[in-house]
Amino acid sequence: MKRITSFFMFLMLATQVWAETQTLDFAGKQFNPTVHNIDGRSFYETDDAEVLRLLKHTNITVNWSSSGHTLFAFAPGRESYWTTGSKRATVNGQEIDAPGQLIVKEQKRYIEPSALFYALAVKGVESRRGYELVPVITQVAQSESGFLLRSAIKAKPKTVASEESTLFILDGFAWDGEKQLILGDTVFEFSGGKGHGSPLEVIVTAPPYYAAKAGGSTLLNETKVDIVPNFPGAEYAQEATLLNLSARESGGNPMLSMEFDRGTKVHYLRDSSSGDLTLYVPKARYQGTAFKARDWQGVEISSFQTALYPVLEITIPGEKSSGYEFVNIEGESNTIALMKGRGLDEIASTGSVETPGWMNVRGTIVIDPGHGGSDPGCVNRALGTKEADVTLKISLHLAEILREQGWNVILTRETDRDVTYAGSPDRMELEARADVANNIGADLFMSVHCNASVSSASYGSSIHWWKAEDYAFAQALEPMLGHAIGLGQKGLIRDRFVVLRHSQMPSVLVETAFLSNPREGAKLSDPAFQKVIAQQLAGGLANYMRGVYAMKNSRVHLD
Repeated sequence: MKRITSFFMFLMLATQVWAETQTLDFAGKQFNPTVHNIDGRSFYETDDAEVLRLLKHTNITVNWSSSGHTLFAFAPGRESYWTTGSKRATVNGQEIDAPGQLIVKEQKRYIEPSALFYALAVKGVESRRGYELVPVITQVAQSESGFLLRSAIKAKPKTVASEESTLFILDGFAWDGEKQLILGDTVFEFSGGKGHGSPLEVIVTAPPYYAAKAGGSTLLNETKVDIVPNFPGAEYAQEATLLNLSARESGGNPMLSMEFDRGTKVHYLRDSSSGDLTLYVPKARYQGTAFKARDWQGVEISSFQTALYPVLEITIPGEKSSGYEFVNIEGESNTIALMKGRGLDEIASTGSVETPGWMNVRGTIVIDPGHGGSDPGCVNRALGTKEADVTLKISLHLAEILREQGWNVILTRETDRDVTYAGSPDRMELEARADVANNIGADLFMSVHCNASVSSASYGSSIHWWKAEDYAFAQALEPMLGHAIGLGQKGLIRDRFVVLRHSQMPSVLVETAFLSNPREGAKLSDPAFQKVIAQQLAGGLANYMRGVYAMKNSRVHLD
């Protein structure tokens, strides 16, 4: 009789409930559901108060069917259906082997931890007390400007950019899909994400001329990855329009001619397998009609808006027997042409070409950040802002932009210092700044300042000039500040400043705004607004150069 009793006790232990709790750590909170041992496997009761509390913190919607036998779990990027007693589950419309089971025992419903974690879009990493629940990136979905990484909670990635790819580091996240994911022309590679101390690393490799970067804010459970254009120098270029695309001929070779409304830079990519050639024109649009030509069958033109600016694409079907060559046409400064034919030089797989009217600058400009060292310039004491600091930051941003455009840039100072020596006479210091430009034969000189007045009501940008050759330079800069960026406007002023009289090349002195004015002083103190001023000055300089640069002569004559 004792043996029979012992046997039944064993069956009860093997099939019934064990009162043992387990700790689940999720998002800084602890949950302690009861673990039930059923047929030698661990389960949680679905109506356990701690399981229900966990559901609320994961932002997952869970519903039961009217029969009470099917569980519907709706997580960001993962919708799953679970039926009691089945070894299969439906995930995003596809049936898979269930990572755990949902069962009914004595009219109560139980779910295995692995199934619960999968339904909640988390990964259970074993710990000494139970499990650390790590949110999983459940889906990489296409968006208008790139991709969305969906998860139970929103990630805040750290980014490390290189020339070819971007590494996103997501601390406290995991990935349970394939190690490599290819979406269109973009490749995602996943590693790590094994729990505490092992962040998920996602390497995103964008197609040529593009880069991946963390996007702006979006929905609660989505992390945005924008695929943005990365064409050299395009950030500072002006928008252009392709006025006409036409088929022409030169030397017996077919020629595709592209006429723009201004000087433009064109980038290209040739597919090594198909031979297709794609031309990219950043910040450009096409206003013409559909293009058809006997010698250029299948050419397609498309324009689309990226997260930063529009990009015009011209796709040319490959002809492996033909070589390609980019040429300029004499007398057509804003036109570039592509010639094809046997015997022509083979172009590189990637590269860039320019119209003759493109400002491919190789000149030298000296930028003088006003004041510095023993002379702080004017000071907004309420904000704790010195003119010498503001002018240096603007000038450093401006130098970076101009160097990207091809300028040789020299700054009279790159730190908070005097150009001569502390305590030198004012005239000596000012002449020394102009002499930096005079001694190297610079093409242009620009001195950057902030204005000030005893009256805090004084406001506005102004551009100062002295010599006759300064005026066109000042004219090009004047509309770029003032009202254009939300400041007051004082216009063009002729002044006998030492740096203007002593310099031997076209020169200007820029009073960006009044540091003594509360509103303009606050703007000048803002690092983001300092960059805006630098970009505007670069744009004004570009306008000036377009007016004074002679057109290049081309080596191609039309038949």
